[in-house]
Amino acid sequence: MASLLKEEVLIQIQKMEPGHVFVIEDLNYACSKSNIYRILRALKKEKTIGVAYRNIYYKTEYSEILGGVPLPPDIMDVVEKIVEKNQEVIQLHGAHVANRFRISTQMPLTKVFLTSGYSREVNICGSRVKFIHTNNKRLLQYSMHAIGSAISCMYYLRKAEVDDAVLEKIRLHIGDKNFSLLKDAEIELWMKKSISEYLSSL
Repeated sequence: MASLLKEEVLIQIQKMEPGHVFVIEDLNYACSKSNIYRILRALKKEKTIGVAYRNIYYKTEYSEILGGVPLPPDIMDVVEKIVEKNQEVIQLHGAHVANRFRISTQMPLTKVFLTSGYSREVNICGSRVKFIHTNNKRLLQYSMHAIGSAISCMYYLRKAEVDDAVLEKIRLHIGDKNFSLLKDAEIELWMKKSISEYLSSL
């Protein structure tokens, strides 16, 4: 019976793409959770799967270029599973966005997210990820969307640094349609004014 259950779980995992991140709720099974955890521990021992974070797994992927070295999963896929399990709303920290939008050359060594959940630091496959709690609902608008990233970036830079040159880079990165939606979002008055003045100068 146990071997049959293991085979059923293995078939589901084999259908996944290499590196795919999953939790037991993503699997179909007709037994107790304790049995599923036992099966997953066995598959981990066999290196069929890996553990990215507590009770979050991924199908093992190997690098042909690096001679079959196992690769870690995409950190963002793991983060999405974490916040899904905790029913959180998150946003990429403005410091990361500023670097991504080429507004700042400073790149934080730890990936940081703003969250509606509790503040903490976690280790995901050797990478440190930090969650900082915020009560500011405006900061969590358009969660993990280009518009939300732009809002987070402006909050991080503050009024003195958000000039036309910065807004130009934001517009180029998120696109005209999203930039128009950004203007109409629930943001600070100084942000709306800066955007309006920038648009009038185009």
